[in-house]
Amino acid sequence: MERRRRRERLYTARREQISRVYTPRWPGRLAVLMKMGESKRSRPFLVGNRTPGLSVQDGKRFAVKRTQGQTISVRLGSLVETLESVPVDFATADECGAFVPRSAVAPPPWSPLTRLGFRIAFIYFCCFMYLYGNDGIDFYAIVFWHGFSSALNWPMNHLAAWAGSHIFRLTGSNANWHVTHRGDTLINWVLDRIFMLGALLGGLAWTVIAHLRGSRRTEYKTLLTWLRFLLRLSVGFFMVGYGMIKVFPLQMGPIPLATLNQPVGQISPHTLLWSLIGLYPVYESICGMLEVLAGTLILFRRTALVGSLFTIFVMSNVVLYNFFFGVSVKLFALNLLLAAIFITLPDAKPLFDFFWRHQPAAQTGIWVPPTSRRGVRIYVRALEIIFIIVSFTINPLFDGIVWHHERVVARIQSPLRGAWRFDSVPPAAGAFNTPNGPVAELYVDTVEYALARSADGALWRTFMRVNAPAHTVWINPYVGNQVTYTWQMTDSNHLILSVMPGKSTQEPKAVHGLKVSPASAPAVLALTRIRLPAHYRLLETKFQFVSFN
Repeated sequence: MERRRRRERLYTARREQISRVYTPRWPGRLAVLMKMGESKRSRPFLVGNRTPGLSVQDGKRFAVKRTQGQTISVRLGSLVETLESVPVDFATADECGAFVPRSAVAPPPWSPLTRLGFRIAFIYFCCFMYLYGNDGIDFYAIVFWHGFSSALNWPMNHLAAWAGSHIFRLTGSNANWHVTHRGDTLINWVLDRIFMLGALLGGLAWTVIAHLRGSRRTEYKTLLTWLRFLLRLSVGFFMVGYGMIKVFPLQMGPIPLATLNQPVGQISPHTLLWSLIGLYPVYESICGMLEVLAGTLILFRRTALVGSLFTIFVMSNVVLYNFFFGVSVKLFALNLLLAAIFITLPDAKPLFDFFWRHQPAAQTGIWVPPTSRRGVRIYVRALEIIFIIVSFTINPLFDGIVWHHERVVARIQSPLRGAWRFDSVPPAAGAFNTPNGPVAELYVDTVEYALARSADGALWRTFMRVNAPAHTVWINPYVGNQVTYTWQMTDSNHLILSVMPGKSTQEPKAVHGLKVSPASAPAVLALTRIRLPAHYRLLETKFQFVSFN
């Protein structure tokens, strides 16, 4: 009796392991040979759309045989790879223990609420992948063709600007669409609300149309598989990309002089968080490795479920950081977390049975769209390969080049390094003007990077190129206009900047949707050095195993 029960358990486990039946590229009948424990019994099976025979072979291997007599012996775990095909029919075990093709078994119907929820989610996540403006996957298409990204984003960006002005009554820079390093500006929130409203209305319209047409469709498993496939690639791509800029500690760089000399009580939570993470590049790299690991796992089919679970774990922490510390990528991080959760939903029940009820469970979700068309199979495989290649070659290459360049620049001693205060108010145009007013102080960190502080205390990124032999400095502020100055120092504490004739910006640059007029005449700016501490305890405190106080 005990032997029989053990044999039945083994038979059930083996049956679950081949619960997905793949039809190979060659036509003809298939025979699956399977051993049931120590017994020499055999059972009939239906595989694909044919009825093969079943006989006993080695318990750890299958023999797949054509009618012409050719036999291929494959390992149980590599049946799919050996046949080199994609799923055409997915088998289901009947009461007699036989496998029958999916075409012979009607899939379980979805409830009306589930169908409505899927329709809404389908529309919303399609908008997230292709129409998300600053952060959508099409944004990275500018590497290949800038017009593709612009064409997709143009309608929704203008719709968001119109809705912001006429519905939400936004004014000034908030009412204009502009590409920034922030993904949660007011105009971004307006765009996301448009996507949510469009998905809700579209899902309801889809449901009404299906009802009026008398559609008999009770599930969207194929469409769900395609959406899950594209979301899996998108989430994996973004996770690897954002992880790489932490592996090469670029996202949270060294603490700039402006932050070091600002009272802690006046620092924003975002700047404080960024500074503490950037204080130890090794910690930042470890955080990046975890994101890269999550993206890597989710990009490959065999580890996709583990990758989606790990992505949920990592992104939950990121979302909490972003919301509680005011990091300006809340929307994108939240959408990435929602996408990872959606990817995991088809396997929610097996995961619950395994982790909570401690019962054997097998994955039920499908990671690759089922199709019998060779062209579609090639497209699916090629898309996966492209995403993997881009994720692990182009992103690390660009990030590595930028990281190496920043290390080289950091070793160059800038003659202008330090903090400078403007002796007079800069002109209402040129490089030292912000939407919040003229610049009051300038903190130069390297020959290529500085921070400008406006009169209200806000900090603005400023890029520069200091040419020490020629005594020139090219200023390219985050806001304002590019200007080239000549510089001279009467002594170590006084700096004079003069606009080079003919080197000022010819065309005014749009600043957050506003135009800034160029200076009408060359300006001469006088600056005085601000005395700074010679040492900073924050920078000199190293990693400690033992606390002595």
